[in-house]
Amino acid sequence: MNEMPNAAKLVSAVCFAALAWLTAAVFLPHLQPPETAATWFKESCAVIGIFVGWFVLGRAIGRSKGKGRRDALWHGISSSVILLFWVDFAFSFREMILRSLDKRYRSPVEALGDMIELMINYFKMMASVDVFATLLIGGMISALFARYAKQRWN
Repeated sequence: MNEMPNAAKLVSAVCFAALAWLTAAVFLPHLQPPETAATWFKESCAVIGIFVGWFVLGRAIGRSKGKGRRDALWHGISSSVILLFWVDFAFSFREMILRSLDKRYRSPVEALGDMIELMINYFKMMASVDVFATLLIGGMISALFARYAKQRWN
């Protein structure tokens, strides 16, 4: 299904890139251990945010047939949860690859099992009020901006 770019997708991508970058900045003090190198962390989150904004939130807002703000807010919340999952998945996958290059695993199944544990541990580190509040409120605001862009320019 090939859909054309529209204002809702563009605004969603930009807003979710900013949201992912901001949420990553809020999350960094919670990263354990504190000396963990987080090079390009915020920028990588922003790139993931672009894709989630374009393909998830932008598509959902673009397809909604003039429905109200409540639906837009729910799209923003669900897109924020999807963003959280993909960021968690991406960095757990990265860590699993780095560990496998150090020959820490005996089999691919052991590596995948450890990746799931890494996802759980990263989620526990993210589970703070300031991270979740930033993510959810930012997702709702992004959805309202995308809805406005759709109404204004489509």
